[in-house]
Amino acid sequence: MRRIQTTWWGVLLVCVCRWSWPVLAVDPPELSGFYKNLVSATTVADSLENLGITQDDVTLEDAQRIRLKLDADLGESVEVRIHYELLHTWGDRERIRNELEAASGIALPLFIPARVRYLDLESEIDQGSNWRLVHGLDRLQVRWVAERVEVTVGRQPVSWGAGLIWTPSDLFSGFSPTEIDRDEKIGVDVFRLTASPTLDTTLDLVVEPLDESGPYHMSWEDSSLALRVGGHIGEYDVTALGGQIAGDEVLGGDFSGYLLDAGFRGEWVYTHVKEEGERDYVRALLSLDYGFAAKWNPYLAVEYFYNGLGTEDPDQYLQRLAAASVQRAYQRGNTFNLGRQYLGTVFRLMPSALVVLQSVTLFNLDDGSLQEYVSASRSLSENIDLMVGATVGVGEVGTEFGGFSADQAGVELKNSDLLFAFLKVYF
Repeated sequence: MRRIQTTWWGVLLVCVCRWSWPVLAVDPPELSGFYKNLVSATTVADSLENLGITQDDVTLEDAQRIRLKLDADLGESVEVRIHYELLHTWGDRERIRNELEAASGIALPLFIPARVRYLDLESEIDQGSNWRLVHGLDRLQVRWVAERVEVTVGRQPVSWGAGLIWTPSDLFSGFSPTEIDRDEKIGVDVFRLTASPTLDTTLDLVVEPLDESGPYHMSWEDSSLALRVGGHIGEYDVTALGGQIAGDEVLGGDFSGYLLDAGFRGEWVYTHVKEEGERDYVRALLSLDYGFAAKWNPYLAVEYFYNGLGTEDPDQYLQRLAAASVQRAYQRGNTFNLGRQYLGTVFRLMPSALVVLQSVTLFNLDDGSLQEYVSASRSLSENIDLMVGATVGVGEVGTEFGGFSADQAGVELKNSDLLFAFLKVYF
């Protein structure tokens, strides 16, 4: 297959489809989108500064994202979805990365490496000393719908699992427990078949062709095939899943329902890793959540998470992170923590219909550290939202949320705290 590079043809594709649709479709397409601007400040006095990478105590960053969405029907049974994104990033981290690349030819891994996908639908437009402009397609899918069967091919989101904070059975891509922007999950390039053989049974088959060496290639070892079967037991929704994820064999399931008046959920996944010298692991959770009938509509969720991929010994965090199976899970967005046992809480208040106050706390039960994510959001108008917040780690050096000690990493690296303001404009 010819390698396709996304330049401005992404915008051209959206525009051509928008204005030529009366010839192709019964109904005109729906064109929508958003503009988002995330401004953040990160404390690096005891991390990047200790590495000699910068003399700044705080780094400043700004990310502006424009997403154009085109969703249309081709007759009664075929739907097309195309989402184009333009992303401009500016700030100290772009400057630091560019300086390191120029000096050594090696990019500093300031961020988790981008997830490899089958299609190559992103490219860089231009860059400067402290900014970068990239664009691409994060949705490019065709969906065929019949009475009890749906087939979707192309770049699309896949969301599995029942957890509120962690989702170990979200095998194709997931959100971090403290993700700031949860509007759009990253698209993955898959073939997806969903069916309802009976009114109480659902089947969800997902096939992801992939080759870690590059796009437009496929190897069975890197590809994924998983089946999720759903049904009901009493008043509970239950699922079972199994298959191969990037060469690892997985088996798991989840449930959701009510325990008295509280929401009650659970999920588990056993992973048999493909590396002979590395250990298999189980990840599982149980959660309860309840909305109180009181002023400001208090909501509380409590979730216990067992992360068999991690370790109980903080001194082994970096060694565990170096394992190929763990790095693969991080890169795919399937895991975000290095410890073994966690307790998480979500507490939310709504002083009015336009204001939401929320706190998410992640407590590492093994090393005693915690991470606190707090936010306040307000709807400024029907299509404009503003959120401000912070993520703060609390703990001794040598713990997950406190930072790495000199014994662990060779140099003391405290965890960075983050302050942010996030503006969202929908159209």
